[in-house]
Amino acid sequence: MGVVEREYDRRLANLRALDGKAGVLLAFDGAVVTLNRGLPFVWQVPSIAFSAASAVFAAMVLWPREIRTLNPSRLVEYVAVEAEATMLALQDHTALAVEQIEAAARPKRKWIKISLLCLALAAAAFSVGVINPHLPKGARTPHGHHTTASPRPGSLSDDGAARSSGSPKPSPIAR
Repeated sequence: MGVVEREYDRRLANLRALDGKAGVLLAFDGAVVTLNRGLPFVWQVPSIAFSAASAVFAAMVLWPREIRTLNPSRLVEYVAVEAEATMLALQDHTALAVEQIEAAARPKRKWIKISLLCLALAAAAFSVGVINPHLPKGARTPHGHHTTASPRPGSLSDDGAARSSGSPKPSPIAR
């Protein structure tokens, strides 16, 4: 019976570890979404979308699953019978529980992999936005304007408005 119990304990620990990994993925998803502030809109959208997809798959891992456990009232029936029959019944139940745990772990492992892939894509979009924050030539800004080139130094006033080609804006100190 020790072999079946050890396998049960190992599989149950593996199932709990998957839940822990999903929690870590959810934390990283939240961090990526939070850090997106200030990135160009073109890079925010895919980064946030992939982070959201990753969070959904990680949440699916954490969704409660039913695994049958020993029913104490039925256990009393087995205790009244001889010890060998009780041990066989417990071993059968434990073997069945091992199969149930594996059936619950299989989709969780798949969702962890998908969540990790989505997080990697979100991090890639975020990284590109950080490394190259400039919009591609001809892309639209969030306000619908086309980009052509970066503004020339001195082409914007202190308040961000474009200067006219006429006389320069007087300095506030010169008044």
